[in-house]
Amino acid sequence: MNKKMIGFFVLMSFLLTGCWDKEELNDVSIVTGIAVDPGEEKKYRMTVELVNSPEFGKQGSLGNTPVITYSLEGNSLSELSNKMNVGLTRKLIYSHTRIVFINEEIAREGLFGFLDFLERSGHFRNDFNILITKGNPASDFTKITYPIQKSPSLKLHKQINTFLEEWGGDPRVRLIGSIPKAKIQLRQLLY
Repeated sequence: MNKKMIGFFVLMSFLLTGCWDKEELNDVSIVTGIAVDPGEEKKYRMTVELVNSPEFGKQGSLGNTPVITYSLEGNSLSELSNKMNVGLTRKLIYSHTRIVFINEEIAREGLFGFLDFLERSGHFRNDFNILITKGNPASDFTKITYPIQKSPSLKLHKQINTFLEEWGGDPRVRLIGSIPKAKIQLRQLLY
């Protein structure tokens, strides 16, 4: 290689480094659970469970609530996931979602739109649990407090994994794989 090529690569290594897509922890909120209920004014009411990260630190806990829930109504999950910042100051990170609670009424109407959006979205992983709630609004499950585990969704996710390991009772309804397979598993749960 000649000196011009070496100089070019050295120059490019300085110009192409950096954190162009960095996001500070103070500017984001991590979503651990999502609940979807029928809306009063619009089609859906989505509730997100956000981690209040200072409360999870070993030394920095201030005694505040460990999770924050926020609800908003809209006509699709896509619309709701994009509009959540209307009432929240931080950008939501959905990639750490562990549980999606879906109200039974909505599940009976059909889940193809939910599953399709969640599978196509680049913001969600596909390894979260999908749970159908019965009797209470799905948002109630994001607000249950436990003395040991600070986050209701993380507690339930861990409980489901333990149940699977000990008893084999987890139906493993997740978005991994294809939509038809998930639809069949959800249909079996409903009936």
